[in-house]
Amino acid sequence: MNLLRLRHLFLLLLCVVTTTQGMPFAHSAPSTSTNSSGQITLQLKWYHKFQFAGYYAAQLKGYYRDEGLNVTLLEGSPNDPPLTRVLEGRALYGVSDSDILVARLQGKPIVVMAAVFQHTPYILMTRLDRGIAHPRDLIGRRVMAGDEQGQALVKAMFLRQGVDWTNVKFVPHTWKIQDLIDGKVEAISAYYTTEPAQMQAKGVQPGVLRSMDFGVDFYGDTLFTLDEEIKNHPARAAAFRRASIRGWRYAFDHTEEIIQHILKMPSVRERGITAEMLRYEADKMQQLVLPNLVDIGSMSAERWQRMANEYIAFGFAPNLNNLDGFVYDPVIHTNSRLLKWVSIACFSLLGISVLAGIWTLQMQQLVKRRTRELAEQNKQLAISEASYRELFNIANDAIFVHDVDSFRILDVNHRACELFGYERSELINLSPSQISSGNVEHNEEQLNRYREKTINEGPQLFEWHALHRSGHEFWCEIHLKRGTINGQERLIALLRDITERRRLEEDRLKVSKLDALGVIAGGIAHDLNNIMLGIILNLDLLLNQTRIHSEDAALVRAAKNAALRASDLSRRMLTFAKGGDPIKKNINIRELIINSLNLALRGSNLLGSVQIEPNLPPLQADPGQLAQVLDNLIINAREASPGGGNLFIRGRRQKLKTGEILSLPPGDYLVVEVQDQGVGIPEAILPKIFDPYFTTKKSGHGIGLATCYSIMKKHGGDILVHSLPKQGTTFSLYLPIHTNPETLPDSPPAVPPAMTNRPAKSDRLLIIDDDSLIRKTLVLLLKALGYQHVEAVENGEAGLALYQKGLQANTPFDLVILDATIPGYLGGEEAFKALRQLDPKARVILSSGYSDSSASTNWQEIGFCAILPKPFTMQDLETLLNSLPAAS
Repeated sequence: MNLLRLRHLFLLLLCVVTTTQGMPFAHSAPSTSTNSSGQITLQLKWYHKFQFAGYYAAQLKGYYRDEGLNVTLLEGSPNDPPLTRVLEGRALYGVSDSDILVARLQGKPIVVMAAVFQHTPYILMTRLDRGIAHPRDLIGRRVMAGDEQGQALVKAMFLRQGVDWTNVKFVPHTWKIQDLIDGKVEAISAYYTTEPAQMQAKGVQPGVLRSMDFGVDFYGDTLFTLDEEIKNHPARAAAFRRASIRGWRYAFDHTEEIIQHILKMPSVRERGITAEMLRYEADKMQQLVLPNLVDIGSMSAERWQRMANEYIAFGFAPNLNNLDGFVYDPVIHTNSRLLKWVSIACFSLLGISVLAGIWTLQMQQLVKRRTRELAEQNKQLAISEASYRELFNIANDAIFVHDVDSFRILDVNHRACELFGYERSELINLSPSQISSGNVEHNEEQLNRYREKTINEGPQLFEWHALHRSGHEFWCEIHLKRGTINGQERLIALLRDITERRRLEEDRLKVSKLDALGVIAGGIAHDLNNIMLGIILNLDLLLNQTRIHSEDAALVRAAKNAALRASDLSRRMLTFAKGGDPIKKNINIRELIINSLNLALRGSNLLGSVQIEPNLPPLQADPGQLAQVLDNLIINAREASPGGGNLFIRGRRQKLKTGEILSLPPGDYLVVEVQDQGVGIPEAILPKIFDPYFTTKKSGHGIGLATCYSIMKKHGGDILVHSLPKQGTTFSLYLPIHTNPETLPDSPPAVPPAMTNRPAKSDRLLIIDDDSLIRKTLVLLLKALGYQHVEAVENGEAGLALYQKGLQANTPFDLVILDATIPGYLGGEEAFKALRQLDPKARVILSSGYSDSSASTNWQEIGFCAILPKPFTMQDLETLLNSLPAAS
């Protein structure tokens, strides 16, 4: 019976081998045999840049040619994604991202051959000054994202954070960063490796929301093709992948050579791409490709399956849950020739075994089968362990594996070592409390509470104050849960550094407080300016009377001076208001510092010292606002040094690199340091000192440093603080230096220089102001100055009607004095535009006490002929009218 069975098996194998010898085995032929079918087109996903360096290198160094391939690289474009081109047969291979997984789940015959990026390069980029620190901040706002290039991943990020993406206004991608800068949208999908640097080059600091920081980290820049290519040309597919990976290794080992090659490619320099930009891109790619940690192109079917589960759970793909054949296996598709000869060898051994004896053959077959089973089990265990270790170490989150009972650290990944500054062997010998800040809320007792809650209640998510090896503290988010590793129950902690996210959220809260205070301050300033203007102008009218006695005139002038001093308070309040934008002039920083120092230290036992670098360029700033910052800091230093001592003020020029100070873009800055030797500021309150209303002084109001913060932000700079108890405090002011400065006035005129003679007394003047006292007073004042034809109305609608009536009667108004803010009615810039529609030659003076638009700062660009800041005096008004050209 056994002999008969073996004979049948022998004949069957003979047929199989004979048949296989007659098959063409196209995939096992030498690489030169692929010449006839070696034509390959690879569709890149974007314009030429370092993102595709590996394919350029494979072509440049002849790696494709060595495999018998003739490869054409097709440059990408925004409106023709690679996935579409490959599915339509216009390209054989393509470079895309995790969106090919969605296509596969939708039934498209896609095969992924390699994953170049181990971490996704996709981000949502915002303007940093918008204060967007979390996906939920984009609810109800406009976001640009491409349909087949990253949109699914972006939507998954929103859903992962509990945000319904349908509440976000997705708009088609224009691929123009300027749209984000101009405020047409609040965020755009972008590449972490390129767009942030391009935005910084335009002078705008980018904000970055990385999807992997919010729970979604997929493969990126995947090489893919179709099922039929793998089935019909397996050798060609294997050769193309092999040469491409070889090219990627060369590109990362010879970065500069490939960069110079890219710069010679068509349209690269024309798009403004520089070698520095490509170096930046290559450096950022290292963080995502991880060429020194992971074999380039490697990927695991388990991770693709987890990604598929996420897409299915989020509703982006049907629940087919079948990825058979989706992930390319280079081992299976490159060893068919070997399998042929193995089968022949097996046949020969079987023939010999049959001749040697039935019993011996049976025993050998039994041993071989058992050996194969054991080998396969060991292989699967090794693959499983390698996959686990690969995923463990390439994870973007720090991972700690703990003993359930003792909470002792058993294992950590590479990211944990980077985050805390220790080697793996050092970390696993520490207790969790040794890498915690140890304060009341973040100590060993609190950690044990979270451990017990995880065991008894399930996974815990919390924020923790951690301690780096260097001694600096940082914030992290911890997801603690139970799990099983190698059959053992463990506690697994996933840690993510959220220091920057917390800082952005705190900045956003601070800005929100300042904005709220600004609205209040602006409204008060507007009303106060109107009141002061009514008082000052009526006092001017009184002084203009010829019958007033000299003693009475002195009293009136004293009252006027008091009113002018009160108006200075309103100007300080405008610092908080949106209308308090700096009116910049070219200033000498040395003179400004010395003047503030002399004024603020008068009568003090504090000794001031000024050290300014020579040949500093003129600074473009608002001298009044900057003096206010210096006054506040010097007065604070004086109060912090009751025993006297030294106060050092230094000025220097500093060139900031990208990321050196997170809140500032790279470039040239003037840095002013104010350093005292006083009592210092406790570390616990340092993060709060710039908050509105926060103060430790009994008689303080908590707006001094908040004012400084607001002024520095409005100048495009920042204020930083360093303090040690009993050793003193240093405030550092960073103000941008413009390489191509505008032509700005050196003194503070609010009106243009005189051009011709003053307007004729017969000119017709129109006043538009909502305050009845100001209207009546201005009419009297202008008539006192000789103007006999003066009309006054309370809002823009009435002003437009009167102006149009004058045009129709051929008695047009020669000049309009327009209030910048008329609540509930047409005023300011809108009224000006309406006047210009009636009469393109209309001459309008902007009278501004407070405005929440930019009209006060940009009045010349808008088209006003002059600005008259409130409150003003009779002399200010007369000087302004004399400076204007006569009506034509």
